[in-house]
Amino acid sequence: MLAFTPSSVNVTKGSTIIFVFDGIPGNHTVAHSAFAKPCAPLVGGFDSVFIFVSPATDAASSFPTFNLTTRDDTKRINAPATGNTFSSYGAVAAAASSVVAAVLAPFGVNAFATAAPGPLTGG
Repeated sequence: MLAFTPSSVNVTKGSTIIFVFDGIPGNHTVAHSAFAKPCAPLVGGFDSVFIFVSPATDAASSFPTFNLTTRDDTKRINAPATGNTFSSYGAVAAAASSVVAAVLAPFGVNAFATAAPGPLTGG
């Protein structure tokens, strides 16, 4: 299930967004993608890479996180209110059948990870 809480945030250059991977258990990722290809990291976007959350994880303090700091006021992190909305994006992602190759290290353009994902659990 595609879920972000909150599902929308307003950010400006220099803002840090902290993604908390709290789906237990699971292999999760957050990536900048295009509406037409919701499961493929966008060239020039950011990607946390896959983060495993162990079934043994039981406290919010031990959930893996990915911090992203924006570098550009002109880039959006939010889906628009009309047209290609967040719920529309979720429907497209749920229907996607493509398999995306794993990336081995976090990356990004116009945003950067301020800390490595962690704590990482599992193998």
